[in-house]
Amino acid sequence: MLQTSFGIATVAYLCLGAAASGAAGIAAASYIHSGARSAFAIKASLWTALASLLVGMGCLFVDLGRPLLALNISFFSNFTSWAARGFWLLLASLPVYTLLLIVVSRAPSKALASRWGFYRRNRNGIARALSWLTLLLSISLALYTGFLLYESFGVPFWRTPLLPTLFLCGSANIGLCLFLGIQSWHPSTRNPPRRRGLPGVRPATHATSARTATSTRPAAPAAVVALLAEAAVLALYLVWASASPVEAAAQSFARLAFGELSALFWLGIVLAGLLLPFFATLLGASQLGRRHAAAFATLALLGTAIGLAALRYGIVFSGITQY
Repeated sequence: MLQTSFGIATVAYLCLGAAASGAAGIAAASYIHSGARSAFAIKASLWTALASLLVGMGCLFVDLGRPLLALNISFFSNFTSWAARGFWLLLASLPVYTLLLIVVSRAPSKALASRWGFYRRNRNGIARALSWLTLLLSISLALYTGFLLYESFGVPFWRTPLLPTLFLCGSANIGLCLFLGIQSWHPSTRNPPRRRGLPGVRPATHATSARTATSTRPAAPAAVVALLAEAAVLALYLVWASASPVEAAAQSFARLAFGELSALFWLGIVLAGLLLPFFATLLGASQLGRRHAAAFATLALLGTAIGLAALRYGIVFSGITQY
């Protein structure tokens, strides 16, 4: 892939791809960790992931400039290209996300169980297998959006493994904040499964009910850790670029942090994307903030979404070609 410049549609795709991979990945991780106890939040996250993925794919084809390139089989069989790898990742993610959504949804799961004995007997195992596959695909998809830029040899600012790592952290952040937001807006998502639950789900006991409210709370400290990780990787990325012996990389850093994109960087990425969700998540998880958990969760999600878009816009449009 020799492309060294991208349009706003590709930036939109990078944002939507990050949101899709983050939402689906956190939904899958939640099921692996605590089963169907957060069924509503898991389903809402998967619906968000599917919608983001479909819209994002549309943005990607628009920005190709030649949408009929999708008919070129040789392009998609070139597995040395991250663009081709990403295409197959997208095609694999759509059905896997959909299958996991079907399995964790009460009505279609009951319908499958009534007609398919194997599914009725192995529903939990199938759900866990799909969750692990969803998690793996989501991590790969989040990394791919970074490698899509990394593959552009003409832009030194993008030529570091720190970029895919940074995009992976951002995907985790948006997924965690979305999941926390859904739980705060719909407190019933923290209720244990009803006795007439999905086939294969063990009915909740009184002890389980007492622990359910805390079983989903690990998402809050995980969100704090993910934000700190993103801030650390971003700092390393900028230090690397500023000290790079390649002049174009150092110029890109200066353009982003102190040049024409500096307001976007300090206000959109640092303030809105890191500081706002960090303190909102901490306050929302505190004893005092739990009375207004939905408001703090909304602030955290809004800030993370702004930071996600600002970071990808800033990195794409601060890239300076070497030639």
